Amino acid sequence: MDRTTLLAEIQTLVAGFTGLEPEAIGPEAHVQNDLGLDSLNLVQLLTELTRRHGLEVRIDRLTDLDRMMTVGGLTDTLLALAGDSAEVHPS
Repeated sequence: MDRTTLLAEIQTLVAGFTGLEPEAIGPEAHVQNDLGLDSLNLVQLLTELTRRHGLEVRIDRLTDLDRMMTVGGLTDTLLALAGDSAEVHPS
């Protein structure tokens, strides 16, 4: 899983919540303030991404929740989780 591919995937999923075109969703966009996602949307987004990539999210591994509030930060957090996972497989 590379950053460019994962970022595009997240942009597409976020577009499904917002109605925006994926290309209009930049990595610096704040998912709540700029894109209007609420906490339930964030949980749904994270759940879908972890399911697709076979990742397990342990709360003790999420040390910087503020970082996950931008599209790029969420991308980097998932890449870090993938690096920590012994078996990562896209579905």
